Amino acid sequence: EIIVVNDGSSDGTSEIAERYAREYNLIRLINQENQGLSAARNAGMRVAKGCYLGFVDGDDWIHPSMYLAMHNKALETKVDVVITNGQLYNNKTGELKPIQDFRVWASLKEKNDKLVFSPRSEPDLFILDTSACKRLYKRHYLETLIFEFSPGKIFEDIPMHYKLLLNTDAVALIDQPFYYYRTDRPQRITAKTDKTLFQVFDVMNQVIGDLYENEADVAIWANYI
Repeated sequence: EIIVVNDGSSDGTSEIAERYAREYNLIRLINQENQGLSAARNAGMRVAKGCYLGFVDGDDWIHPSMYLAMHNKALETKVDVVITNGQLYNNKTGELKPIQDFRVWASLKEKNDKLVFSPRSEPDLFILDTSACKRLYKRHYLETLIFEFSPGKIFEDIPMHYKLLLNTDAVALIDQPFYYYRTDRPQRITAKTDKTLFQVFDVMNQVIGDLYENEADVAIWANYI
């Protein structure tokens, strides 16, 4: 199942998506007025039918084997969340380089070569890159938490990262560069330089609330800080 959410685009996305949806039955298209990334993801989550779900942002791409590998890992380990690795792609130069959390990955691999962890027992999971897109989620797990992304906010991946790790006993990692982030693209959301950036304080306070509510231990608080 592929759900394409056209969040009020004006660049021909709708026509391209409609053509693919007519050609392939597994593609479902949702057209809505522009409401932002969180609302687009929430719209896709509401209609998803699969046992697992994942997100790909419109300016990124993935390795063709990514979801197969993550799905197999989820079935094998019976975890709520699988996290894979990725690379940064410079939109101007074409250069590929590791994501900034590569030292955390190396440390976690040394601790457990099977890469299956309980977040409460391994607080370094909380300092992994927070992107929602390098992950596969058990849909029942998200529904149990009544989880959705905060509409109208940027940095929406940060509270997602904490909430979902704080409420599960098991996370599996796949150390393969399956996800490709596009950077240095002028239109990207995080390139904003207006007062929208101050939303980071609301987001951080939301995380603090979750840390208190879930009685996070001192190591998790330290990594958050």
